[in-house]
Amino acid sequence: MGFATKKVQAELIDQNGTSYGVKHIGNKPRVSATPYTYDIVEGNVTDHESFRALGYNSNIGTTLEDITETGINVPLPATALAMEVISGDAADDSVILSSGTATGGSTTTLVDTGANFVGDGVAAGDFVTNDNSSKVVHGLVLTVDDANTITLENPLPGSNLFENGDSYRIVDADSAGDTGVKVVEVHGLDASYDEISEFVMLNGTTQVATTNNFIRINNIHGMFVGTNMVAEGNIDVRQVATPANIMSRVGAGGNMNLQCHYTVPNGKTMFITDWSASASGTKPVRMILRATCDFSDRHYMRGVFHFQDIVVLEGNTVNSCFPLPLKCPAKTDVKVSGNALSVTGEGSASFGFWLE
Repeated sequence: MGFATKKVQAELIDQNGTSYGVKHIGNKPRVSATPYTYDIVEGNVTDHESFRALGYNSNIGTTLEDITETGINVPLPATALAMEVISGDAADDSVILSSGTATGGSTTTLVDTGANFVGDGVAAGDFVTNDNSSKVVHGLVLTVDDANTITLENPLPGSNLFENGDSYRIVDADSAGDTGVKVVEVHGLDASYDEISEFVMLNGTTQVATTNNFIRINNIHGMFVGTNMVAEGNIDVRQVATPANIMSRVGAGGNMNLQCHYTVPNGKTMFITDWSASASGTKPVRMILRATCDFSDRHYMRGVFHFQDIVVLEGNTVNSCFPLPLKCPAKTDVKVSGNALSVTGEGSASFGFWLE
């Protein structure tokens, strides 16, 4: 007894019930399964952000020290403290042409009916901040339309715009002698470990106080530069009460801090995917990935740095990936530290992670 065959048509439907086809090559479905971490980087996963912490130490000693440009262990305050930013060179300087409070605007315009942008000498290429947004944002001047209105080269990022009551500052692009970094952005955490950031207009070798108090500094980088495009001197974020306590540094000749250290913000969880370490010389150097997180149950442990992974180097580089990412809860401090067996040398380290 024979059996009749019947063709059945299959189709795929999306979450709204709409059918869609599948491209094929030689009747084989052409399918791409994107890894979860790739989707995070592409911004396809809501409330997830990818990061990488980078660090460098020019002279790793025989005692355990953090992989940072300061060459010392990063001080970790117990409370949020007043900070200041200072350079070792006068050419890391800025000139504020105009500042005030917007009376209106849009994603591409700044309006201040009380300003005189023409009289202040504002011109194309100058740096404009909106200091009232949830995460401070900036733009560059395209045109000065009249005494009260500026048009920006590009829209402000995200959904930000200039509105009545927003404070702003405008920094000169062509101030003579200011060949280094003019403006830095400081990213960190407040007393509640919530994320905060601000722009600091540098004043050479004179310290400039931050508006916010910080319990941690996670990153500092140049946002607006002069003709040499890099820091002329070491740019330090330090504690006002104890200037010897340097929280982070942009080294001379660079544009961002090299600090292999990050603290997980309040309300977020970190997942470390990989880390790497390098060391020069012909003597062993021990590098350790450390976190204030219990090695087994992954609970936060304030001030207690458990070893998460360890490598020993001798003039080479080691890259380590975690098939199962390391989970670190809010407030966890994560860093890489190292020490040389006998002869000091330079080293670098980094770790990659996402926050959700």
